[in-house]
Amino acid sequence: MNSRTGDVDPEAVKQVVAPHNGISTGALFAILGGSGSGKTTLLNVLASRYDNRHFIVHGQVHFSSGGHVGYVTQNDFLLPFLTVHETLLFTAKLKLAGDESTTALVALVDQVVLDLGLRECAQTRIGDDANAAGLRGISGGEKRRVSVG
Repeated sequence: MNSRTGDVDPEAVKQVVAPHNGISTGALFAILGGSGSGKTTLLNVLASRYDNRHFIVHGQVHFSSGGHVGYVTQNDFLLPFLTVHETLLFTAKLKLAGDESTTALVALVDQVVLDLGLRECAQTRIGDDANAAGLRGISGGEKRRVSVG
């Protein structure tokens, strides 16, 4: 895009996905493609995680159930010194700021811990993979589930 005029360079336009009629609720949908083919860009657009200064989205994304799309990135961005429960509570406080009392948030986090099968490690620090901080923490699968929470 020309930053001065706002014009789109036709050679820079890349169609990421062809028009699609939809995906049934609860269906598994696989996104396959080579490196640089736009898989992450598509997920970012669906989850509204894109910066419109870098590209333009033509068309619309509709959710018949009024739902949302979310996905877990390949790299976890978790604080190694917090426990699983503290991490989920911190996230809940950020996402639901002012909507719930602290008691209600703790109850919600306790339920999420159970739903994600994290009860056994709820009070374990996240830790870091490189052991740079000297913390051996939860497993990679547990980290992934914390990220989902």
